[in-house]
Amino acid sequence: MDKKNGVRPRLLTLKEAATYLGRSVDSVRELLYQRELRCIQRGPRSKIWLDRHELDEWIEQNLRFM
Repeated sequence: MDKKNGVRPRLLTLKEAATYLGRSVDSVRELLYQRELRCIQRGPRSKIWLDRHELDEWIEQNLRFM
């Protein structure tokens, strides 16, 4: 949450998304390459942004009983 205005950003960097999911950056990158997650990236070397709502949806779709 942004301490200045109390707003939780919807878009997360790759590192923030990895922390949010409890996974490594490389693991999240692999999910992107496997097309399990989508991202926003403008240009080949620009920053990667992931949508918090899609991360939550991915979590819901991958919950399993043991």
